[in-house]
Amino acid sequence: LRSAYAEYEKSIARRQQAEARAGQSLLTQEQTAEKENKLRLAEEERKKEAARREADQRREQAQQERLRLLQDAQVQREREETEELIRQKRAQELRKKSSGAIKPKGGAILSRVQAWNSKVENHLSVQTSTPFKRASLTRHPRPGDPDYGRAKEGSRTAERAASAQEWVDKEINKFLAVFREIANAADGASTPTVKFGTLFEAYQEISDSLVGIMMRAKKRGLIDYEGDMLFQGRHSHVEVRMLAPAT
Repeated sequence: LRSAYAEYEKSIARRQQAEARAGQSLLTQEQTAEKENKLRLAEEERKKEAARREADQRREQAQQERLRLLQDAQVQREREETEELIRQKRAQELRKKSSGAIKPKGGAILSRVQAWNSKVENHLSVQTSTPFKRASLTRHPRPGDPDYGRAKEGSRTAERAASAQEWVDKEINKFLAVFREIANAADGASTPTVKFGTLFEAYQEISDSLVGIMMRAKKRGLIDYEGDMLFQGRHSHVEVRMLAPAT
C-alpha cells in the first residue's frame, strides 16, 4: 500500500511538472508572438515615417523649384527693364546727335534738357549698382570681403551707423566708470567683481539700457559673467567681473 501511494504521488508530481512545462512553453510562445508583433508594428511605423519624410522632401523640392522659377523670372524682368532704360538713353543720345544741339535764346530749354539727362544718368547708375536688384551690372561685396555688411562710405546709412557706434562707446565707458566706482566702494580686489542685482539697483537711475550695454561690453572682452542676457531678480546673484584695465 505504501509503495502504491508513493507511486501515486510520483505520478502526480510528474503530471504537475508536465503541466508546468506546457504552461511555460505556452507563455514562451505568447511572448515570442508578442515580440514579433511589436517588431512588425515598429517596422510598419518606420516605413510610414520614411514615406512621410520622402513626401516632405518631394514637397520641399517642389517648393524650391517654384521659388527658383519665380526668382529667375524676376531676374529676367529686371534685366529687361535695365536694358530698356539703356536703349532709351542711347536712342535719346542718337536723336540729340541727329537733330543737333539745342541752343535757344537764354538757354532755359537747354538747361532743362541737361537737368533731365542728368536725372536719367543718375537713375541708371543707381539701377545698375543697387544691391537689391539681381540684374545689377556691378559686383557687390560677398561674405568675407572687407566691405561686406557695411554701409557705403559717405551715405546717410554710414553716418547713422557711425553715430550709433559712438553712442555705444560712450555708454560702455559710462558703465565701466559706474562699475569701478561700485567695486571700489565694495572692496579693493585686483579683479573688481559686482553682483548683477547690486549693479542693476545702482544703474537704474542712470540708464534703462544696462543689459544691452553689458552684452556689448562682454562681447568686447571688457567684462565677463555667466550666461548671455541677465534679468532682474532671476540673475541678481550672478557675479560680473571686470576684465578691462583700470583707468
